[in-house]
Amino acid sequence: MTDARGLIAGRFLLGDLLGSGGFASVFAAVDERSGDAVALKLLHPHLAVDEKATAAFFAEADAAERAAHPGVVLVVDRGSHDAAGQPQAWIALESVAGHTLADVVAARGPLTATDVVDVGRELVAALAAVHHAGLVHRDVTPSNVMLDVDRRGRLRPGTVRLIDFGLCAPAGNPADDTLLGNPAYVSPEHALGLPVDRRSDLYQAGATLYFAVVGRAPFERPSAEAMLRAHVQAPAPVPSVLRPGLPTSLDRLIITALAKAPENRFDGAEEMLTALAVVELSATQSDAETPAGGTTRFTVPGVTTVSLEVKTELLAPARRAPVASSAKVRRRPRIDNAPLWAGVAVVLAVLGLGWAAASGAPGPAPTRSAATATPTPTTTPTPTPTISVIAVDRTRSTVPTLTGLSLGDAQSALAAVGLATGIVTRTDVAAVADTVLSASQPAGSRIDRGTAVDVSVASGSNAVPRVVGLSATAAVDAVRAAGFIPSLIRRVDADHADGTVLSSEPAEAEKAPVGSEVAVLVARAAPIASPTATPSMTPTTGPTQ
Repeated sequence: MTDARGLIAGRFLLGDLLGSGGFASVFAAVDERSGDAVALKLLHPHLAVDEKATAAFFAEADAAERAAHPGVVLVVDRGSHDAAGQPQAWIALESVAGHTLADVVAARGPLTATDVVDVGRELVAALAAVHHAGLVHRDVTPSNVMLDVDRRGRLRPGTVRLIDFGLCAPAGNPADDTLLGNPAYVSPEHALGLPVDRRSDLYQAGATLYFAVVGRAPFERPSAEAMLRAHVQAPAPVPSVLRPGLPTSLDRLIITALAKAPENRFDGAEEMLTALAVVELSATQSDAETPAGGTTRFTVPGVTTVSLEVKTELLAPARRAPVASSAKVRRRPRIDNAPLWAGVAVVLAVLGLGWAAASGAPGPAPTRSAATATPTPTTTPTPTPTISVIAVDRTRSTVPTLTGLSLGDAQSALAAVGLATGIVTRTDVAAVADTVLSASQPAGSRIDRGTAVDVSVASGSNAVPRVVGLSATAAVDAVRAAGFIPSLIRRVDADHADGTVLSSEPAEAEKAPVGSEVAVLVARAAPIASPTATPSMTPTTGPTQ
């Protein structure tokens, strides 16, 4: 119900409007039962009375829950409330910090090639989870990709989120006769009303990355109909044509994703993730040489919240036709040869002086003074140049930076400078297995060659955190911080406040693989039955039998 303060369902206090689309509006809100900030999505009143529209609205929440992944926006709860005698459906989503990719590019221009690769990697990883759930998002656009930046304007790792599952459907479903989403990003088969699968999402991901690196959609046209025709007929534009200096590997990745025929695109999200890893090295080199439009990093001043609602349009189709982890690429450290060549120049200069003296080669012409025309003879011998030889101590080595490397890479780095790998200790933390956490010798220190350096690495497992008694949002944060993927399960429980966490599976303190799913059981209040009207007492006018 809605009370005098405007509480929705007796618990959500509405704040600012974050965005509105054809089907719903999204508000910043506070869940007064838990105290958590959420984004509350409300189905438009004129659609709330339509059973099909309401079912489709809740199907969005179902889809997001099935695709449980850190890169997919979390559904906190959903339900329906009495809005002055009219039912209204709502979905409570986690409050996501940051900005949409569309807002970032609009404010600061295109991203660097490195940032585009980072955004692409997290976005495609989220799509992999969607596809593994048997779903296709069908609306991957810059307005449906959120990210966060730090004070320096750099991307915060792990903050890219895929939002708005309003068009999500099982893979293989044909496109709807009227609902196409954003015409600037639909795949050719979607525009033609043909069945869509995971490769359609990868096409949209490619179009979104094109926007991120160029600053506009790949097929800008004066009308939606013209854009749809371009998706079907026009060759995909090469990003570096408008942004010279981009790595060829990034061009190829985006062009492959934008292939007209699905069979010519990446076969799945895992294949695209591998291609993104290959692009990473060349993207780093490209950024050092050609900054993005004069801006290498971006900052969006004064923006604290953004819309979670895509601008979806109702259009007719153009015409009817008759997850694994990404491969890692190690960046080769750049060697600064300036000191070396400076030293060579000094030695050559000294040797040159010695050669001139020994061979009798003419030196500089003598300078006459103003007082005498004949130079005064001197018996002082010309000093012999002295060459200083600095011996390099080859019995000692500099310890390389090991933290953050895989164990294999750390062992290779140590061997390359003549050091050995010592005792390997495994620790339970929220990190990928065999990631180096610390070393017994600090990076940059000089130690004897052959010395063994002990390292501590991640075990690949961690203990499930305590979540019982927390709010659903706090529990999700705790589970994610421990390196797991949270999955909320709700159960009617009259003994606990609505939204309170009852248990987890695996249970608290149990070890589980990092990246595995942890189910969180949350109490849900029993629905309040509508009051039954009391029959009125009507006086009997007839004779009493």
